[in-house]
Amino acid sequence: MHLTIDPGTKAMGWALWDENKMTLCGLARGKTWTSAVTAMPKLKVDKLIIEDQQIYRTSRIDAHSLLAVARVVGAAVAYYDFCPHLLVKPREWKGQLTKEICNQRTLARLTEEERSLISAALCPPSLKHNVLDAIGIGLWAIRKRRWC
Repeated sequence: MHLTIDPGTKAMGWALWDENKMTLCGLARGKTWTSAVTAMPKLKVDKLIIEDQQIYRTSRIDAHSLLAVARVVGAAVAYYDFCPHLLVKPREWKGQLTKEICNQRTLARLTEEERSLISAALCPPSLKHNVLDAIGIGLWAIRKRRWC
């Protein structure tokens, strides 16, 4: 089993995969970055696949916020006992598509059973994109190429 994670300082999307099938997904939330990490389900996984952070020259995102998320990535790897992991940059798994288009394509590639797992996760609509990004990372990992 492998776990895919979209890291965040207060909300982290995650998805659990068995072979090529998503078996569970959810959102871990906390008031701080450390509580967000420890809100992740403590699962025994063979591999972690986590979105890494990258500062792009043309980006308007504050570099300090990306550094905070980078701390989360390291803490998540430690939380899962330093199991084998892969850090994947956003451009690798989704290219430069908008979040809306990428989320639509993610949903379109899931089975009805997998889509029902998203509803069962009880994620607020405003944070659903975090779960969809974790699922998108998982779909990328299955195919090993950008697909969004």
